[in-house]
Amino acid sequence: MPFFTFLKYLLYVGTAALVAMALSVFLTPQNILPSAEAPQARSALGDTPYLESHSRDLVAWMPWGDAAFERARKENKPVLLSSGFAGCRWGYVMQQESFRNAEIAQYINRYFIPVKIDRCERPDVDRFYLKFVQATTGNAGWPLTVVLTPAGHPFFGGTYFPPKDTFNSVGIKTVLEDLRQRWTRHQSLIENSAREMFALLSVQPHDTRRDGDSTARMDDVSALTACLRSFDPQTGGFSHSPQFPQIPLLQFLLDYARDNPETPDSRQGLDVAVFTLNTLAHSAMQDQLEGGFFPFAADRQRNHPRYVKNLATQAQMALLYFQAAQLANDPYLQAVGEETIAYALRELGRGDGLFYSGHCDPVSGQPDAPNTYYLWDEKEVTRLLEADQARAFILHFGLNDRAGAAPLTQEVPLELTARRLGLTAETVRAQLEASVQILRKARARRPQPLRDEKILTSENAMMARALAAAYAHTKNPFYLEQATRTAQAMRAQLYNEKNERLRRLGTDRATPSKIPAQLEDYALCVAAALDLHEATAKGPDSAWLNWAKKLQQTQDGFFWDRAHAGYFCAQAPMLTGFPRMKETMDGEAPCPNALSALNLQRLYRFSGQKAYVERAKQLLDKLAPRQSDPPLAHATWATALRRQDTP
Repeated sequence: MPFFTFLKYLLYVGTAALVAMALSVFLTPQNILPSAEAPQARSALGDTPYLESHSRDLVAWMPWGDAAFERARKENKPVLLSSGFAGCRWGYVMQQESFRNAEIAQYINRYFIPVKIDRCERPDVDRFYLKFVQATTGNAGWPLTVVLTPAGHPFFGGTYFPPKDTFNSVGIKTVLEDLRQRWTRHQSLIENSAREMFALLSVQPHDTRRDGDSTARMDDVSALTACLRSFDPQTGGFSHSPQFPQIPLLQFLLDYARDNPETPDSRQGLDVAVFTLNTLAHSAMQDQLEGGFFPFAADRQRNHPRYVKNLATQAQMALLYFQAAQLANDPYLQAVGEETIAYALRELGRGDGLFYSGHCDPVSGQPDAPNTYYLWDEKEVTRLLEADQARAFILHFGLNDRAGAAPLTQEVPLELTARRLGLTAETVRAQLEASVQILRKARARRPQPLRDEKILTSENAMMARALAAAYAHTKNPFYLEQATRTAQAMRAQLYNEKNERLRRLGTDRATPSKIPAQLEDYALCVAAALDLHEATAKGPDSAWLNWAKKLQQTQDGFFWDRAHAGYFCAQAPMLTGFPRMKETMDGEAPCPNALSALNLQRLYRFSGQKAYVERAKQLLDKLAPRQSDPPLAHATWATALRRQDTP
């Protein structure tokens, strides 16, 4: 963004934006179930539990769509867009403090057109306005709070706001009052500035890249070098804080090691991935009692995770652990993968092959109460366990060094714990296993995590891939049966055989959701079908390969940019008149366009049809990163570029 445009933007939105720029929110989950005392919905917001909860707010939310913005134009009011998801604690806090506060809700309803989205239902909308908040405040997250012109152009954004001003934060009421006054006095200036901002956010890869561009494309050596330079040799991973697993980077390192066996750089990359996966498994980012991973931690040492277990994290982490176990011949990594799969099957499985989206925080009487479900202290452990069990458990998990309750981390290795206690490793292992069972039963008496009972197509496809990877490594037929069951349930319940289209999500309702699938749903389902085809070692007419071909054909028909190449994120623009957007960078999951290139290469390899590899070449020629692009954000593309040369 040009500096003068950014400065002009700040002048128009005033001090509220400056406060938002300093606001840094550490997200933890919270209960989002509907309140019995809340009023009935004014309009149907959507099918997810998150949206059902907000339909009972005092704020008269409208669903995202042309109708809301047409009303904004007629009434000449700004749009207040709020985006979140079921596991967002501060979203729940803001709901209780502000959206169910009569005074604040009345002000919002009178002077704004309030619009609520579930980021899981409309990731395209959420991602677009998240970029705006990140660009203008330096910080972005959820709940996402953005104010738009009636044309849908953003001019103010932030995350969580308290209901009233505090010593270090501006309240949402103050923010909205200030914005209303500025909208009344300087509407044309705000609209012009917001229009410029919207144009910058809407720049597409084909706007800056021409056919025959001679700029050197990024290669896998650049991506590998960037990974090794960013690697933290003390704690593992590629960032200091907050600590994310960086799943696409780990996947790139494993793919590089698989494609380049016995080379020094691939062995180094594999060592980095294995070390990182080991440190993640030992840290508080893994639930040491029941298995399953949290998506990130606030600190470098990973002692303060965000206590949400979503299905996407479980599936992708399990996939990595099985692949790494196979490459490194490491039984511990396999055990972690199996624990993660077991947690997902036990706690998130619906019983018919499909999986719910994840676990949120336990119910709490206070919206800002700390999470205690996953925390333990030395005193409680000593009370629950026998003396010898408690000594081993407290030493192994480092509870004697903690001030107060804390999540469990494997601080002292098993063998060292045994030596310090003068016991054999087998004895200590048996003590720890018995202790874990006792503490599981004790934790079961605490308020339980809430389950987000929506079913996302993309996440279930990830889970099918993880189960197929488990089978590929272990050859245990149980995993193949589960992978097949999940894929068959997806095809039966999330796919329409007549028009060959996927749905974005499913619920426990009798009426299927009408939300259309997005690019990530198709790309992941194609990948899952190809994984099952590969696992079952069937011929070129296998049912899974044929389904992958059908899905790819539908994806090409609804998402392919016939004018400039590449796949759009969604089947239609976010609003009438908006440009359709493309995603080119990795995020929490691999970039859907890069994954599509890998899918097309595999379809060519399995079918021999050159049209697939030719489309992959078009995709890579148009959207693959150049040397000037940040390699850590494009690792999946590096794998696709390497495999295009040797498909």
